[in-house]
Amino acid sequence: AGAAPDKPAGVVAITFADLRRRGVIDGMTLCDVSGSRVKAARETMAAKIGGVYKDMDLTMTTLPADDVDFDPDAFKAAIAHMKRGDVVTIFTPDDTHFKIVMACIEAGLHVLCAKPIVKRLEDHTRLAEAAKAHGVLVAVEYHKRFDPIYVDARDR
Repeated sequence: AGAAPDKPAGVVAITFADLRRRGVIDGMTLCDVSGSRVKAARETMAAKIGGVYKDMDLTMTTLPADDVDFDPDAFKAAIAHMKRGDVVTIFTPDDTHFKIVMACIEAGLHVLCAKPIVKRLEDHTRLAEAAKAHGVLVAVEYHKRFDPIYVDARDR
């Protein structure tokens, strides 16, 4: 289960690779619960980005190790590789958002999280209060907002 291994070769991966090429960001870290999915993502990115676009450095820290079947806490190791002020983009199953976002906030990381960030108002309030206390930004990404299929459905 989980996202198709070519999903990381999409907009997010190419955007980060381009930002690094332009000198806007330094390192990249890719994390999943499954090492085999991380390996597949690296291979797909190499083929669909590195093999196609000029000067796209895809060097990154990847977690967990390729031979790890399942590690639901791999994000903690990824956070440990980062420094206060770094930015995290979270595209994980909805029910994992709260614990990952909160751990990032507590580590002083800025967060962009796919919607819905959380399902309960009390969790939203806790994240907002924690972000304010730690001086970080937390934003929600709405990737389907302008998708023609969704716009058509709304207009019907």
